[in-house]
Amino acid sequence: MKKLTLVMLLIGLVMSLMATNFTMSGDFRTRMSYFKAINADDASNFTDSRAQLSFNAEVEKGLNFIYTLRTGDFVWGNNTFANNVDVKTHHAYVKWLCPLTGMEAKAGYQAWYDHKSLVLDDDVAALIVTNKDLVPGFNFQLGYVNLAESSNGSAVKDNTVYMFNVDQAISEDMGWGFNTLIKSTKDVADNGMMDIWFMPFMTAKLGMLNLDLMGAYNYGSYEKFAAGKDATNGGFAVVCDLNANLETAGNAGLNVLFTSGDDGTDPESMTQFHTISNYYMNGLEYFGTGVHDGVNGGWFDASNNGLGMMSIVGKYSYPMNDRTELKLAAGMLNSVEKNGNGETAMGTEVDLGMNYKFYDAYSIKLVGAYAMPGDFFKVGADSPDAVYELSSVLSLEF
Repeated sequence: MKKLTLVMLLIGLVMSLMATNFTMSGDFRTRMSYFKAINADDASNFTDSRAQLSFNAEVEKGLNFIYTLRTGDFVWGNNTFANNVDVKTHHAYVKWLCPLTGMEAKAGYQAWYDHKSLVLDDDVAALIVTNKDLVPGFNFQLGYVNLAESSNGSAVKDNTVYMFNVDQAISEDMGWGFNTLIKSTKDVADNGMMDIWFMPFMTAKLGMLNLDLMGAYNYGSYEKFAAGKDATNGGFAVVCDLNANLETAGNAGLNVLFTSGDDGTDPESMTQFHTISNYYMNGLEYFGTGVHDGVNGGWFDASNNGLGMMSIVGKYSYPMNDRTELKLAAGMLNSVEKNGNGETAMGTEVDLGMNYKFYDAYSIKLVGAYAMPGDFFKVGADSPDAVYELSSVLSLEF
């Protein structure tokens, strides 16, 4: 604790001396779950906490240094005595706004995510340049992301992502754009592997309806991939979010995800949809990324290990007052291709939750989930039993 206090004081002192304008923000959360994992014999308790502080120093007009410290998520009961809790750098980057061109450049360790967090949503070491004034109404973005280098102990020789992104607001009610990611990888034998994702999207407000539609095509080329032979890949994905504002009756929504899979019959020509590090949220707890993503071990991935998936989730929320909101979600998942069990049925799930604000910056989320896993998850001849979860998240922002 003394070391942490000293570090914080030094950072604050340095930034206050450097900066013409200095701000600090942060958050703290504790997540608690009682749940039964799929194919587990008994239910388990799982509690973790996380805290982070972010410093924003405006060194000169248009030049900022952003630094974020994080501790956690540390798991309660996992020898989390005070001296065993690490404090790590979460973000550290410089942001520069060119006054002549309107170009904004960020260099360092920062967060980036695609339009639906379908392929990449993570903290990355990157140089990202955004220009909002080059063509009126358009936003352009170029990026370079370094995922791995062999000189830093990686199992691959090089792993780099290049990005080119465009978006345009056609009107207050309609917009479009696309994300393009190119991942180039070389293994230790200097064999090249490349994946390209082209992801066009559009958003539209049609009266009470809000539509968010995205498609994605994933082309891959891999040297000496299949028994020493070169291989190619052509996968695709479709995402549709449809939400209806029912005014006094609440909000209703439908989330649909489909990703292509491959049955493995032709390893030289595949149809898988790959991801890099996604954080896609369909609204479910077990069969999605929920309020406590540590419950299901973070298994949810749109690729589904190359088998592809179809996810259909209906959602509804009702604001009881300014502080309380009730939430309901129900959905089903299917694998596109059969797994080792020869099955595609992944399961169905129903969730009921509530969000409550004690104060504007202090809130709690409660959710109960009941899921019926399909034979996709069976072990041997035994089909999995139903599973359940009760989770809460206490969060404070400042």
